[in-house]
Amino acid sequence: MSGTEIEERRGIQSIDFVGQLLEAMARADAALSLKRLSEETGVPAAKLHRYLASLVRIGLARQNPADARYDLGPLAIRLGLAAMARRDAIGLAEAALNRVLDRHGLTGHLSVWSDHGPVIVRTHHGGRPLITSLGLGRVLPLTRSATGLVFASFLPDSATAALILREIASPEERTALQAMIDQTRAQRIGFVDGTVIPGLAALSVPVFDFDGSLVCALTATGLAGSFGTDGRQSAIAAELAAASDLNS
Repeated sequence: MSGTEIEERRGIQSIDFVGQLLEAMARADAALSLKRLSEETGVPAAKLHRYLASLVRIGLARQNPADARYDLGPLAIRLGLAAMARRDAIGLAEAALNRVLDRHGLTGHLSVWSDHGPVIVRTHHGGRPLITSLGLGRVLPLTRSATGLVFASFLPDSATAALILREIASPEERTALQAMIDQTRAQRIGFVDGTVIPGLAALSVPVFDFDGSLVCALTATGLAGSFGTDGRQSAIAAELAAASDLNS
């Protein structure tokens, strides 16, 4: 190996390590001491200090003068904000939905929140198309659809209360809905079988943005029985949730 190649490899390794160092800071709940960073990265404190000095100088890290702990710096914050601003959350979620639907041969849709409730803005047929009324622009009920249950479960009550009151009135209905909402929150899966369109089953999962806000719901639909056992329902929902994790 030539001297130039050695220097290039050394330079690349340095960048790799800087990435590991910044990732350690990002994972932490608070600023880290030099000793803690050394433990996290497995690099001696003396060597680590040289890297940190450079990172502080260019703004990727900062050192708290009060306790000498290190944290992400202003440049790191600007880079993160720029990346988030340029990210197409709906596009990423749609691509994730389509992959899962193709894998399982299902039909599905992506829905976002509107003043009238959940509205379908993307559809995809992963197998033989189902002829249904679930097309683009369709507003779905909050209390009887898998998609609606996701929005009813993960949006603030102030956003959904008035619409829910239009769909249900009796105390018994409200009690039953609350039980479904509790289950949806616990499992992170909304599931219905034939309550919107007879003979059609659906499961839906929420997609959250980096700040924990609900971006959209991803819903897979099929003929009654398409999802089989509870285990299959959970498996498909888990695939949707994992594939659409915008923070991964």
